[in-house]
Amino acid sequence: MTAPHIAREAGELRQRAIEWWGGLPSATRGAVLLGAFGSLDYGLCRFGLALTPGQTSVALFWPAGGLVFGVLLLARRRLWPALLVAAGLPIALFNVLAGQPLVLVLTFAALNALEATLAAALALYLCGGRPQLARPAHVLSIVAAGPVAASGICALISASVVARVYDQPLVGSWWHVWAGSGPNSAAWVCALAKAAGNKEISSGLPSFLSPPGSVTPFDTD
Repeated sequence: MTAPHIAREAGELRQRAIEWWGGLPSATRGAVLLGAFGSLDYGLCRFGLALTPGQTSVALFWPAGGLVFGVLLLARRRLWPALLVAAGLPIALFNVLAGQPLVLVLTFAALNALEATLAAALALYLCGGRPQLARPAHVLSIVAAGPVAASGICALISASVVARVYDQPLVGSWWHVWAGSGPNSAAWVCALAKAAGNKEISSGLPSFLSPPGSVTPFDTD
């Protein structure tokens, strides 16, 4: 089988998959995508804990927060509540399974939603709309909104609860939580924006998978 033939077969298979996906009810597509988003978020929680040195139930490396921030920036605002719920439930489950007390389960779930919302809203305000990565000012705005402002504030609140529950120094806990979540925000936003062609995603198929003129799964109000 020649390379052109393989490429042609792959293209036809992709087109059939897109047509099959587009034929599904909007609610079904939405539920599948939210479930996939939540599963990825949970996987990143486990990944962050695995990269945390020592025996601890608190993940100091937190890529999940950056993922939610990036997705909110690229999604329509009317989809934010559904995305935040889809991201918050896996985080709560992760902390329950990690043996965290209820106060930390609720705190972490709430602060992850607050951090992503605050970072996305501030970045959109500073950029005057969706960020354009070709503009240095927009990149700086993403860094200021996510890793610096939103992550710093929410990391302080989170660290204060962790320090109280586990009797740890506040400053040390704050630094570890902030350093583990902040840099991931900018990294995820840049990666997602580049992959999506810096086009708005309406919580359906990402724009780089959707054929021209196609209707994305969440386009109904």
